[in-house]
Amino acid sequence: PLLGSIPPGAEWLNDLPGPGNDHDVTYAEDEVLHDEIHLGAHVGIVIGKKGATIISMQRATGTKMHVDQARRVLEIEGTKRQLEHVKKRIGRLLTRVEAQVQKTAAGW
Repeated sequence: PLLGSIPPGAEWLNDLPGPGNDHDVTYAEDEVLHDEIHLGAHVGIVIGKKGATIISMQRATGTKMHVDQARRVLEIEGTKRQLEHVKKRIGRLLTRVEAQVQKTAAGW
């Protein structure tokens, strides 16, 4: 190949940010990303009995998840769409748990 030319099959190099590539960086729909959700006191709720909740959520969303119990954080690996789905599900779960805690505290 000529100096400065892109080898066959490496056209993706054109999409990298850098000199000569002044377009915005976008994520491919299937690109694997990483994110975290702070769980605070709800680590056990997200894990579930014998891991049932987190295993079920991984299967339903197609993501990989790990709870860092020392940091009280849920680490998630998946596409942008999968991460958004997980965040919604975790948000709903934690909202339900908080509502139950408040009802119990109020004497319901």
